[in-house]
Amino acid sequence: MAQLAPLFQTFAVNLALVIVLSFGVGAVTRYFGVRWRRGLAVANGALFALLAILCMIFPMELVPGVLADQRNLVVFFAGVFGGPVTAAIASAAAGLFRLHIGGIGAFAGIGGILTSALFGVLVARWWGRLDSAFKAAVAGLIVLAATLPWFLVIDGIDFGLSLIAQIALPFAIFYVGASVVLAWLLTADRRRRETEARLLASEERFRDITDLATDWFWETDEDHRYTYISPRFETITGRPIADILGKRRAEFVEEVSDQALQEYRAAIDRREAFHNFTYAFEVPNGRHHYIMVSGKPIFDSASQFLGYRRSGRDISAAVQAERDLIAAKAAAERANLSKSEFLASMSHELRTPLNAVIGFSDLMKQELYGPHAIPVYKEYAGYILNSGRHLLDLINDILDISKIEAGKLDLLIEECDLDEIVGSAIRFVEERASHAEVTIRFTPASGPSTALVDERAIRQTVLNILGNAVKYSRPGGVVRIAVAGDCTGGHVITIEDDGVGIPKSDFEKIFEPFEQAANTRVATEGGTGLGLPISKALVEAHCGRLELSSQEDVGTTVNIHLPATQKNTANP
Repeated sequence: MAQLAPLFQTFAVNLALVIVLSFGVGAVTRYFGVRWRRGLAVANGALFALLAILCMIFPMELVPGVLADQRNLVVFFAGVFGGPVTAAIASAAAGLFRLHIGGIGAFAGIGGILTSALFGVLVARWWGRLDSAFKAAVAGLIVLAATLPWFLVIDGIDFGLSLIAQIALPFAIFYVGASVVLAWLLTADRRRRETEARLLASEERFRDITDLATDWFWETDEDHRYTYISPRFETITGRPIADILGKRRAEFVEEVSDQALQEYRAAIDRREAFHNFTYAFEVPNGRHHYIMVSGKPIFDSASQFLGYRRSGRDISAAVQAERDLIAAKAAAERANLSKSEFLASMSHELRTPLNAVIGFSDLMKQELYGPHAIPVYKEYAGYILNSGRHLLDLINDILDISKIEAGKLDLLIEECDLDEIVGSAIRFVEERASHAEVTIRFTPASGPSTALVDERAIRQTVLNILGNAVKYSRPGGVVRIAVAGDCTGGHVITIEDDGVGIPKSDFEKIFEPFEQAANTRVATEGGTGLGLPISKALVEAHCGRLELSSQEDVGTTVNIHLPATQKNTANP
């Protein structure tokens, strides 16, 4: 062991040089890495060459006249961590220096240097950078296995074998140990630099996002003082960010108190995350801004509160647009109500002259006071009568929907027979059905058919739906109408036809005033589009419901559900 002590001492010196090398490589990489890639390889090559030469300056004497060192390990790592160019520079410089030293081992020394550099390049291609202790240890053994054979050419095989026997163990220990240490130092520096680069890229990405985003971002510390604010805040408020950093919000913003703001403050006091809190604040120029904010508390590994990260969005324009929309909607509703109230109040003025037109044209058509001097006048009187009745129907529909919209629909609830109401409605449309070649089949209730309803309203509802069924049925078609009791004690009036049907896409639209289905035939039949809306409103005024189902080219079914009892009320 006494003979090995100098070897250990020399290896310790060489190992110290290896550690210095790792820091030198890191410094060179930081300097050249972002400036000149080729310069990085050259600088690292020079650094590895210098270390290899220093190792040869502090050699260990294995036997009298035979010196050895760790130059081979150094040039090996030049290939692993620096690549072919670095390995070539380091091995060339180290080889020239070894040639300069001379001696019987010059040839073997140069061979070991070149072999180690070559193996370094190959290991780099095979394993990449030695990022684990196992890989580094194996690499140290590879260097040892690649260089030991060169000892055989120093002074014969016998001398070489005896030399190998003396140095194999200490070289194996120190090559493996030095490889692990050097690989760890070099990869640690590389990992640190990669981590710094990722952090820098992440920070740059965050800065770019905050600069470009319509939102703004900020951070506060544990005392809720601002530590960071993105530039967007200054654009929104017009206040320099430098005047805000280090302050609390209350020191520079006059807040408008509202319920949302109280909830927002409470969440912050509880150190909870919050989302989409909207509140108003006033800036020094007197303007109110409405912002929507979200935030998340920050805690360290010991759960100590560090502050908040938050984002904000100026929604002042959206709030103002919503207010304008509400105001416009209210104005439109007032205008519509005024229109409905006007039409409802004009019912007498509109109907009275039209009733006179219808009444006198009927007298003229019937020639109650004698025949016309010119026969064609009787025909003209019929035209006037039909047009007047049609116009009266339209006016009645418009007045009815106006009353409904104005809330002035008066119902007279009394006990009525639904079979009789349906029968009278059928008599109104029988002639029209006959002309259209449509058959109406009525099935009365099998039990009592009395109900508490407004007779006029229910008759009008049945007439509207029955009239539509006849209108949109094909020649030879059948319209079925039935009255039946239901399980609640109420009644259901069902009207079913096998006509053109209604597209599903129009189901909601047809219950809107003045809307009609898109079916070609339906669209060409005329009408105000008020029949179904009025019928639905009249049924709902009875606390009932109107259900419609339809299929194109198959037919339509309407169910009028009337409850067992009614409130004697005027308005729906």
